[in-house]
Formats: sequence, C-alpha cells, structure tokens
Amino acid sequence: MPDQKKTIDLAIDHRHVTDGPHINFPVLIEITDKRLSGSAGHLGFLDADGQTRLPSEIVSYDQDRGVLKAWVRIPSLSGTEDTTIELAIDSDKTAPPPSGVWDEDYRLVIHGPSEARDSSGNGIDIQSQAGLLVIPDNDTLNFESAITVEAWVSPAHPVAETIQPVISKWRLNPSLDTFSAYDAGGTDGLDTTGFFGAVFDGRYIYFSPQHDLSDRHGKALRYDTHGEFTNPESWEAYDAGETSGMSTKGYYGAVFDGRYVIYPPRRDPENFHSRVLRFDTRGGFKDPESWDAYEASGTNSSQSAAFDGKYIYFCPGQKSVPKVTTKDETDDSSPTVTGMRADQLLISSGDVMRYDTGGPFHEPASWQIRDISDTDGLNTRDYDGAVFDGRHIYFAPLSYGLPLRYDTESEFQEVTSWEAYDANALGMKRCVGAVFDGRYIYYVPYGASEHAIRFDTQAPFSSDAAWSSCHLPDIPGLNVKGFDGAFFDGRYIYYIPYWDEGTHFHGVTLRYDTTLPFQDSNSWIASDSGLTDGIKTVGFNGGATDGRYLYYGAWMDGTGFPERIIGNGRVLRYDTTGDGASFCLRYSDLGHNGGLCAALPGSRFLVNTDRGVISIASNSKPLEVRHHLAGVYDGRSISLYVNGQLVNTQDARGRILTNDVDTSLGGIIDGSASFKGEIEEVRISSTARDAGWLETQYKNQSDPTAFCRIAP
Repeated sequence: MPDQKKTIDLAIDHRHVTDGPHINFPVLIEITDKRLSGSAGHLGFLDADGQTRLPSEIVSYDQDRGVLKAWVRIPSLSGTEDTTIELAIDSDKTAPPPSGVWDEDYRLVIHGPSEARDSSGNGIDIQSQAGLLVIPDNDTLNFESAITVEAWVSPAHPVAETIQPVISKWRLNPSLDTFSAYDAGGTDGLDTTGFFGAVFDGRYIYFSPQHDLSDRHGKALRYDTHGEFTNPESWEAYDAGETSGMSTKGYYGAVFDGRYVIYPPRRDPENFHSRVLRFDTRGGFKDPESWDAYEASGTNSSQSAAFDGKYIYFCPGQKSVPKVTTKDETDDSSPTVTGMRADQLLISSGDVMRYDTGGPFHEPASWQIRDISDTDGLNTRDYDGAVFDGRHIYFAPLSYGLPLRYDTESEFQEVTSWEAYDANALGMKRCVGAVFDGRYIYYVPYGASEHAIRFDTQAPFSSDAAWSSCHLPDIPGLNVKGFDGAFFDGRYIYYIPYWDEGTHFHGVTLRYDTTLPFQDSNSWIASDSGLTDGIKTVGFNGGATDGRYLYYGAWMDGTGFPERIIGNGRVLRYDTTGDGASFCLRYSDLGHNGGLCAALPGSRFLVNTDRGVISIASNSKPLEVRHHLAGVYDGRSISLYVNGQLVNTQDARGRILTNDVDTSLGGIIDGSASFKGEIEEVRISSTARDAGWLETQYKNQSDPTAFCRIAP
C-alpha cells in the first residue's frame, strides 16, 4: 500500500505575484529535494486542502538527483499571501493528473525548439519547414477581437536594425499590383505638395517638406495610419516654415528618435541651410509649441540622415559660397540644383554633422561635425541617404561612386573609424538611399545609373568579393532608369520610381526577390503604376512603411522641369500583404525603411485589422540577452511588454483579419527575414493578458526557484 503521507509542501511567494489573484494561472515549479530521489516516479500536485488534484505537466524529472521541473495550474494565485500546494509522491493521490494546465484562452503553447509539440491541449500540428517551425493553417489561430503573443528569445545575432520575426501569421504578396493612390496636395487648405522622404513613428507617416507648387516650403504633412487612406480626415498639415524665428523651409528626409521627428535641413528659397526642424510627438501637430528649430552649421546642408539609437548622423550634401570669395569652379560631378543663384558656387560637402539625442537640442555641445572628405585618400563627399546595420552607418554616394561607412563603436573624430570603397568599377554612378535586409546593404541606383549594387556586411568593407552588381537593362520588362529610396518587407527589396536624369519621370517600381540570386535578371520584376486610381503617380522621393503598406513620398512629375520645380501631393501606396497577414511579434524591426528616413523601433508587435495594420514598438535597441517579449491587443489598445514591463502602448481599433495562412516561428513564411537565436515558451492566447499576469509570469519563469519554494 503506497505511503499516503509522503508529500512535499510548497509555497508560492506572494511578493513575486503582481496584481493578484490570478485565476487558473500556470506556474513553473523547479525543486530539488532528496524525497524525490528513488521514488517510483508517481507524482501529483494537490491544492492546499491536500485532496484536490491540480492539473500538471511534468517537464523533466531526474529521480537519481531528486530534481523536478513541472507546470502546475493554480486555481487562485494570491498577491497578498503565499499560495500553498502539496506535491504527493508515490501515493494514491498521484493517479494521472487531470489535463488542462493551460486555460481555454491558450491556443498554442510550445516550450522549446527541442520539444516541438503543442501543450495547450488543442492538438495543433507542428512541422519543420526550411529552418522554421510551422503550424499549418488552423482556425484555432484565427482571432478577431483580442490576442496575446509572447515568447522568450535568446538572440544569437542581435542586430538592432533588421526585420527579425519571432512569431508570425504573415504572408507577403507575390504579385506587384496592389497599388492605391491619394492626392494630399490641398490638406487643411494648404499647398501641401513636394516632399523629400518620410518616416513612421508607430502611428503616423510624416512627409518632409521640400518644394511646393512655387517654392521651397515648410509645410509638414502627416497621415494617420489608423484612418482610411483616401479620407481627408486621416491627413493633417501644419506650416512650420517660420519656427523659432527662423526660415525653416526645404528639408530632406526625416528621423524618429522615439519621441521627436527631426527634419534634416536642405535648402530654403534663398540658399542651402542647416536649420534643423523638430516636432515633439507628445504635443499637438498643429500646436506651435510642439515645434522647435536650431541653427546647426550655416550653409552646410544635409541629404537625409541615419540614427543609431543615440546619435543622428546627417548625410553631407551640398553647400554654396559666393563666387567672388573663391577661385574654385563648380564640380560637374555633383547634380545641378534648380533655383541656384548665379552669384553662388555649388560645392559638394564632406561635413558629417552628428547630434546627440540625449543632449539639449539647443546646446552646441550636443552637436559635432567631422570632415570625411578625404577618407582613405578618396573624394568622399556628397552623400544622399544612409542606413544603420546595428553597428555601422553606411552613407550612399550621390556623386562619386564611393560608399562610406562609420563604425559607431569607435570615436567619431578618429580617422580610423571611417572607411571608404571605390565602387566605380562595379558601375556605381549615383545613388540615393540604401536599405538593409539583415545581411546585405542595397544601394539605390539614381538617375541614369544602370547598376544596382549591394554589399555583404559579413565581409570586410574593403573586400572586392563582398560587393556585387546587377546590370538593370538585362531585367525583363524594365525600360526605365532612376530610382530614389527603397523598402524591404521581409522578402522583397522595392526600388522607388523617380527620374532617369533626362526628361523621363516614371512610376515603375523595381523589385528584387532576396531569396534568389542577386545577379540573375530573373530574380527581378518591374511594375508600372504610373497611373493609379485615375491619378498620375510618377516621380517619387523616398517613403516610409507601417509594416504592411509602403508609402511613396510625393514629389514631382517633371512638369516645368528643369527650369522650375512644381511639386505635387500624390502619395502612392502598395499593400505588401492584403488579408494574408494577422499578427507578427518581432525581436527587431527595420526603422531605416524607405531609403531616406531613420528610426530605431527595436522590438515591435504588429496586428493586421480591417482598418489597416496597427503596431507598437519599444523605440529602443532590443536586448542582446535572453528576455521575454509579449504583444497584447484588446480591440481598444495595443501594447508591448519586455521582461514583464510595459514599454509602450497606444490606442488602436479594428477587427483582426482571419485567413488561411500558416503560423511560423523564427521567420515569415516564404520570406528571407528570420530571427537568429533560440525561441522558447511560445504562447498565443485569444485574450488580452493583463499587465499583472504578464509580470507575474515573467517573474516565475525568470527565477522559478525563488517564485516557488519548499515550505519549512
């Protein structure tokens, strides 16, 4: 007859329970006790009454060492007093425990990659495909009103600036035909035309003001991605052209640093300038108090920027000096600028300006300038767009075919922190913008350039073998040249249509499939969307993405050019997923996505709804050690938790889209973007887990021996 008194009393420390009681909470228990040694292996967990059996799941049991790891469902987990349970050993109370450790809201529970099975009780099939764990289409993983997606991640390749999906129900469109358009040119009664690039702050797309129908301007435009694209109410404009008592007009690209949108200065109606414009996203868009400006360095202009999470690096563009003060001549290698005064001389700049976002905006000590114009003995000047790969800043060369990069882990002013490569032999002529797919940097061919070029970040910058080129005229169906910025969606690189440096402004998007060979012309397709929804949609400059849609920055269609610039407000949008996406939890996301914008979103949670995609990001570098991520959506708000702590939240509405797409762990189905590392304790729930539940869960799983101890 078994010994019915052989038990171990356990106490769950209420000090580790946040906002209890939590009902039917799954607790991870890890204990070591000699009473577990030499048993017959019959174990059962009992409630405090010593009679009621609790659902449990044995993870591992070492009978020789007396070590047990198990999940136990606690009926009510108190946050004010210790919760006590018993572990019965080899007694008549150790009959097979009742099933159901995981409440009915848990739709998927996977403990680890070595144990690819579902413990939720829903009988979900899990397969291994192309290096991913894949759950074939299952209606159990379709949600409408609420969802929680969570996992522990251990990054092996903690790159801060690339798409690394952890858990996804997300499929990309193989076709290139889902375009729509909207003319935002008269928003709020203003002439909102002519923009250089855009950036996404997690909800809004901000377009950077450059030149309207008649002149350089400072009218900022933004679109609320939670609204209908073609509804004027989703758009708003503000004339920031006279901010802080200065002429704040003519900008190039935009940066989001987690709070502020910073506009790099380019050219006002008179000359190049360096008056940096800034908007505080915590204030009202049309409130003058939300806007500020700083004069940084005279007539040294910028052509977009990069951001490493602390510093903003303004790309050195062009400047001008009075001809009477110099004997130099205009460098014909640099593109001409419409509107240049006859008494001014155009000069390519090599002055990289850097701003410390942790310092006061108006404090000169927050700003530095580094002249990089002779890096490695090359003519390293005039750059247009930059990208961050997690360590290096890569500057795209507009004029001389000389890619440049800076090591952010080295001193800004040190010569050895900078290096350049001569890519002219590869056919690099002009570039505007660059984009990163997690391994390669893609430089965007501008104007008459006939070669698309990329660099392999896993090789030395100076290695010829790290560089490759694709001859664009060989691509079937491509009969145009000239692109301006690019996107990456997890599989495809999209080159944004602009101008061939002659007379042709076009609307042809060029797309490369990163799962195929770069130099194979059949890896590329082109689609002409020059007339979309009855709107002439050609001649764009950069753009931004909200995770589903790609937004092309409205610029000009060539009317009146080159004698004059006539901007337009025609925004082109491409849908990368349609209904084929539901949710995606990412260890990291790509903020420099559009070629002429910069941000560092860090970890992000996306939910695709009938009102468009909604998302929330940490807006900081993702952790490089093992940690817990959780994304929560309840139909009213969307939130992101890191290690049990709420890091960001915002209002959000919409019904989650359902579909027949497989769910994947570690990447996107049929995509190239993937998470480099180990994924554990995956949970998908059909309810919005609250903050107390998630923090308690984190405390339990991060230190189970402290959470539940053997009682005296």
